[in-house]
Amino acid sequence: MNKKSLLIVLFLSFFTIMYAQDIMMRTGMVDNIDETVTRHFYDGGGLNGEYAPNMHDTLILCSNLGPTSYVLYVNFEEFAVGYHDTLFIYDGNSTDAPLIGAYTLVSTPGNFTSTGKCLTFVFATDNVQDIGGLSDGWKASVISYNLQAENILMSAGNDYVTFYTCNANFYDDGGPTGNISGPQTRRVVFNSGIGEHLRLEFNQSTFNIGSGNMEIYDGDLVANPLARKIGTFNSTNKPPVLCFDCFIDHFSSYFCAGMGSYNFMCA
Repeated sequence: MNKKSLLIVLFLSFFTIMYAQDIMMRTGMVDNIDETVTRHFYDGGGLNGEYAPNMHDTLILCSNLGPTSYVLYVNFEEFAVGYHDTLFIYDGNSTDAPLIGAYTLVSTPGNFTSTGKCLTFVFATDNVQDIGGLSDGWKASVISYNLQAENILMSAGNDYVTFYTCNANFYDDGGPTGNISGPQTRRVVFNSGIGEHLRLEFNQSTFNIGSGNMEIYDGDLVANPLARKIGTFNSTNKPPVLCFDCFIDHFSSYFCAGMGSYNFMCA
């Protein structure tokens, strides 16, 4: 039968996960960025300090994951640099790559993905220490992003598992073509990993869970038992378009056809 596929496409800023090995703007290369740990990327002043005048640093960031489908996703959460100070961003492993943009004052780069495995950042400052917060620099998050959707099943092996992903197809344990295997209760948590909100769209025409129910919560119900319950859904009361920070799917089923199609994206 034709089944459901839940597409998580997150170009997004939200929940908290473990951060490790902060990246400071300097001349050099960081080539070990993966999809399991989000990295914080700061100007040379770090989280709380100001960057220095008379800088001209070139930093190359690269994913360390093998498949060519992995790119870098960057989200600038804060950005403020002084007059005549500029951050240049190139879409590749050198300044010969296409220029994504040149950013100064409070003109933030926002969020974007590379087209390949690497990005090059060049930060040039003048000899003046700006006032009024314009030497605060930036705070950004960086993670490897898989352009090729992975398949995630709501199966026994994934019960109570948290998935940090920005691109995935989500199915019941029957996968893309099979039926749910039988009576079961499953729980799974999705987290963007890069600080973005999630937007979930169900394909109404293929959502069929028989006599089962699906509960959806705005938050990690395992970590926060008081997370807001969005609703309880079934084959006659199908989920609408939903937006939330992180969700746990508490799903009870009884020999159903399938959950139908999901579309996950960033809000």
